Parts: sequence; structure tokens; C-alpha cells
Amino acid sequence: KTVDKSASKDISFVNTYTAKPTSAELPGDKTLTGKVLGGGDFSFELYTSNASWEEVKNIETVSNDKNGAFKFSTLSFEKAGTYYYVVKEAHAGEVIDGVTYDDTHYHIMIVVTDDYRGQLHSVVHIYDNNGIPKNKIEFVNSYEIDQTSQAEVVLSGNKTLTGKDLVDGVFTFELYETGADFAVSGTPKTATNVGGKFAFALDYTADDAGKTFYYVVKEANAGQTIHGVTYSSAVYQVTVKVLDDGKGGIKTEVSVNNGATASTLNFTNTYEVSGDAYETVVLSGNKTLTGKDLVDG
Repeated sequence: KTVDKSASKDISFVNTYTAKPTSAELPGDKTLTGKVLGGGDFSFELYTSNASWEEVKNIETVSNDKNGAFKFSTLSFEKAGTYYYVVKEAHAGEVIDGVTYDDTHYHIMIVVTDDYRGQLHSVVHIYDNNGIPKNKIEFVNSYEIDQTSQAEVVLSGNKTLTGKDLVDGVFTFELYETGADFAVSGTPKTATNVGGKFAFALDYTADDAGKTFYYVVKEANAGQTIHGVTYSSAVYQVTVKVLDDGKGGIKTEVSVNNGATASTLNFTNTYEVSGDAYETVVLSGNKTLTGKDLVDG
């Protein structure tokens, strides 16, 4: 049989090979000493990088949960190769509101290989900015109160006198520092009335944070009547709590007589003439006689 070779054609088969993509996770932990984490306190940034660890592009910023954990979105890879990233904390190396931020820049190298059986695989390598290998990404911040922090409490009051004009500097008010039982002893700090007011200034430092101070404020001669003035018998029990303000400083909470916060301490005195009071007036003079000696009587 004769075969027409002119009608024959080449038959070819073309195969393609594509490996399935792989992925990598970049979780991290946040630790804060000196203060409790609240969740969302700190931010962490993921940058693409070159092999010299120069940041190229910020591709994601995330924050920590209340347990300190954070994680960037899953990274996907469709080609074999080596990929470089930098992970750092926002405000790295800064001190803000009493918090010193970790200045570590983590260098992340992700090596993606093809097993030539249809699957890519990734291996994550983590180094700190000194090139030391690390098992995980971890940032440690510290919080402390600025030792130069100060706070002032002014215990101010009004002085009222009925029945008589009030003169500056006439009445004295006493401030005693006591224990929690408000028992008065020792020498008080004193102030006098000026323009119907008086005040005590109390100063606190960072070393006082977490402490509670107790005071008693009263008028000298409290409850007595002297020269027609009946002195106020009011006694004020003052509690001052010195607290961490959460921003590297201190703040105070003031309570008067175990009640709501108050800034004014009032004392009212009364003046009146006693019903059996009397006053002796002596009218004296001189007698002169001219032209004759003066005889007594």
C-alpha cells in the first residue's frame, strides 16, 4: 500500500509545571514592665526590605491584644526565592508618657523553596538588629514615673465672722498630719485669714506615688468663746491619695470627711457682747485757783 507522506504532521506534547503557593506567619509578643497592658496600647510595623535590611515599604501596622500578642496578616508566596522584611515597634527607642519603647528592629528572612513535587515551602529566619538569631519576635517596654514629677494640693477655706468686722490675720487655722485614725498630735502647720480666706499648700513627689496621707484641719481655739467671739468647732478630716497618672507623672485625689472631693473648708465664728459685761469709765480733770491757796476738798 502506498502512503502519502505529504499528509503526515508532527505530534507534540507540552507539559506545564506550577508549584502550589506557600505562606508564612509572623506573630509576636509584647511585654510591658511597670504597668498593666490594656490592649491596643502599642503598634507594630511590617516593612518589605532589601537584603541590606533597608526598609522599602510599610505594608501593615497592627496592635497588641490585652495579653500582649500581635500578628501580621498571613504572607503568601507564589515563587521560590528569598524575601526580606523588617519588623519594628512604632516610636522605637522613644520615651513617651513614661514608657520607654523597645528599639529592636527585627530582620526577617523568609526562604521559599520548591520541592519539585508541586509544592512551595517556606522557612522563617528571625534576627535582631545585631544579627543575632531569635526564636520569636518580642518587644519589651518599660514604664516608670518620672522622678522629677510633682503634684500640689491646696486646701483652701473661707472664714466668716458675724456680729463684727473681720480683720486680716486675727484667726489662726491648724493643719495636722495624722494617721488613718485622724488622731491629732504634734505641732500643726498654721495659716491665718486674709480677705476672709486661708489656705494650706501641700506638695508631693514621685516617691509618694501609691501612698495615702491623712490630715485634720481645724481652727485654733475651736469651740471656745474668747473676748465675745465664739470660735467654730468644725473639724475637717482630709484624705489625699497620691496616684500614678498613667502618663509618667503623679496625680492626687482629695476627699474631705470621707465624702466627695472638696476644695473649700468653711469656718464661721460669731461675736456678741455678753449680757453681764460692763465697762468702767473714769472722767478726771485738773482744778486751778488763782489769788488764793487751793485747799483739798
